[in-house]
Amino acid sequence: MLPEGCRAFLTRLGNGGAGPYYGLLPLERCAASGGRTLSRPSPLWPRMPCDAAADALAGYGPGSLADGAITLIEQGCAYSSLLIVTGPHRGAVVNIDPGLSAPPYFARDGGFLAWYERWLDELPWGWDGTWFGFGLPGREPELAEALLAPLYADRGDALRTLARIPALSDATLAAAGVCLGDEDASVRAAATSLLGRHRGAAAAQLITRRLMDPDPAVRSAALQALAPDHAESTGCYRAALADPSPDVVHAALRMLADNGHLDEGDLAPLLSAGSPAVHRTAIWYLGKTPASPCRPDVQRP
Repeated sequence: MLPEGCRAFLTRLGNGGAGPYYGLLPLERCAASGGRTLSRPSPLWPRMPCDAAADALAGYGPGSLADGAITLIEQGCAYSSLLIVTGPHRGAVVNIDPGLSAPPYFARDGGFLAWYERWLDELPWGWDGTWFGFGLPGREPELAEALLAPLYADRGDALRTLARIPALSDATLAAAGVCLGDEDASVRAAATSLLGRHRGAAAAQLITRRLMDPDPAVRSAALQALAPDHAESTGCYRAALADPSPDVVHAALRMLADNGHLDEGDLAPLLSAGSPAVHRTAIWYLGKTPASPCRPDVQRP
């Protein structure tokens, strides 16, 4: 039943052991999840949306998303990596959260052995193991080239992998800068985060332009990418408190609080905000914010 690569690993190398996250599970634990049926074809497919996964879950019961698959590793926070053993996508590795906080994600490697060898390759490279198995396989030059490829549909995956590399070349960061104008908002957001992490204040001008992006996810990413010691950062955080998106307001509040600049004067307008989510967040921060002696007009609810 097991795909050839997995069988070869088990018979020649070992039953579980060293691997990503908490390591490979031994075979006797791989299928030990209540409700799954290995003989039923896996209901998962690449780029499967959450609503389709929810339909599969509702149709067959709690373990149905893991039907036709064994668990390779547990990632923590409910995430795990499955190996599909039955169905049209047999041999694929899939990252999944049974709670569907995100859609199932098919690893871009060519099966179990390629996925495992990728992990072995990245260890001596010193890449961050967090979120291994997401993103595009390859070395930094290949990933940077992918960012500039015409009509390339997977720039987001390339950026996702680049985010795990501790230091990036100027050429790679220049390619990421090109992605700030991508038509896909998730790509713009990922590029914004990457530039903020690696260029800091040097990228402030590029990042502040993204504060006017039409997509709130990009505006949130820009707020979090701004270097806290940049002269205009605190002003940008405070201006974003008037953003129509609750997510952007939450990001602005978090940045002000994390950098010690949040006071009651910032929270006062939000206590009467139209969004219940913003109102609740403002009350929460109010309970953790010292009273401002400069703004005695602010009354706690």
